[in-house]
Amino acid sequence: MSLRYIIRLIFTFIMNNIYIYILIIIFFVSCNAHPHPSLEGFEIVKDLVVTDSIELEGYNILNPNSVYYTQNMLVFKSRGRNGLQVLDLNDYKSYVMNIIGVGPDEVSMFNIIRNKYSSVFHFVDPNTKKILEFRIDTLRDCEVARPFFLKKTPTDANEVVFNGFENSSFFFFTGHIGDGRFLSYNKKTGYKKVCGEFPENDQTVLLNERRKGSVFNGTMMTGNESHFVACCSGLIDFYEISPDGELHEITNRYYHFPNFEVNNGNGPVVSFSSEDKEGFRGIDSEGNFVYTLYSDKTFKEYRERAYNCETLFLYDWEGNPQCEYRLEKSLYSFAVNGKRIYGLSRENDPKVYVYELP
Repeated sequence: MSLRYIIRLIFTFIMNNIYIYILIIIFFVSCNAHPHPSLEGFEIVKDLVVTDSIELEGYNILNPNSVYYTQNMLVFKSRGRNGLQVLDLNDYKSYVMNIIGVGPDEVSMFNIIRNKYSSVFHFVDPNTKKILEFRIDTLRDCEVARPFFLKKTPTDANEVVFNGFENSSFFFFTGHIGDGRFLSYNKKTGYKKVCGEFPENDQTVLLNERRKGSVFNGTMMTGNESHFVACCSGLIDFYEISPDGELHEITNRYYHFPNFEVNNGNGPVVSFSSEDKEGFRGIDSEGNFVYTLYSDKTFKEYRERAYNCETLFLYDWEGNPQCEYRLEKSLYSFAVNGKRIYGLSRENDPKVYVYELP
């Protein structure tokens, strides 16, 4: 049998089966790709391309899971660290803000109380109920700085706060805080009130307030002096803030509810299914608009990649959809400053992708 004849047989076999090979390739590509999710009401769709990037390893920022912007600084909260890491965009110096410890001006764990319009950072410790204060701009004078104790959270002994947002007049907290979803606390008078209701479907309506608080303990918030927005899972609520700190709902957009089970024994109050769809993974605001990162993936199918988001949805403060932005590079967390988006990517080595809004 000649070599030419063997080559001809191989070529004939490949050509006869080429369509099968193409289908196999398409199948594997489709299994690893995820289309940009679309939500109801977004008629304008635009593509955003990366305009710049920052490699974080060079600044010893190794395992960040969230990013914030203030005073031309990027603030990172990282796993395995005793505080925050800060990258000054003026001169690209990095700083460390130590927070975790056992001292009077330290906490055992912390969540950032979101307020992008001030150089003052506040942190809350759900365990010790401490609120700490830190002036972020002092890092430029002292490369390693510490916060100081401000006050205790305005909660009773059996109440716990998880996350927070603040404007110039009020703190707003989520957590286990009585018969409602949010705790509103007046900074000047010390007056507090519980306000807002949890989203309800056939499953959540059967839960008591404490278990509802556990289901929605991942609630993220943003706002300004007159408006407040909260999102969790595939649910987003828009409120107006009254002068006394009450929240009046303007509208809500409920795309999908969390998929969970109630635990009646020891362990967590609720546990989330691996088939629970990741929805909103980040929120920020700037000017007249609210920006949200959205995943639309399940952990069961995508594992850790379920937390990477390829789509940014834009609303106004009244909850009206404005624009769907399809991102060139997926983001894990983000922060907005003017027309610029600083997006944290964790697909490979941690880096910040910069997008410019049109």
